[in-house]
Amino acid sequence: MWQDTARTILKTLEITLGAEQEHIFFDDVRVKVVAGGEGSGKSFLGALYGLCRSFHDFVVHGPDLYWIVGADFEDARVEFGLGGGEYLLAWAEKLGIADRSFSSFTKDDNCVLGTQ
Repeated sequence: MWQDTARTILKTLEITLGAEQEHIFFDDVRVKVVAGGEGSGKSFLGALYGLCRSFHDFVVHGPDLYWIVGADFEDARVEFGLGGGEYLLAWAEKLGIADRSFSSFTKDDNCVLGTQ
């Protein structure tokens, strides 16, 4: 169950979700729409959810492709954890599942997160 993987990742990263965040995060619905103002935690929760689901899916099903989408390329880069955000990329590195030497983060190219 992906929720068990997520709880292990949250514990490893020393992240505690609030009650409202947990309700959204652990819900089994297929599509989630999260809205809120600037600084409300949408990026944080989305990146964390993406990390946990993709890690679980990789272990269970093997490699797959995931998309991070923004209004423009720079928005997507920030969500990925480049340009100041301490989200997906930083967490993956902390978990030891990301390897920058197999990754590409050029300004005019796709961001690719590689693993060994």
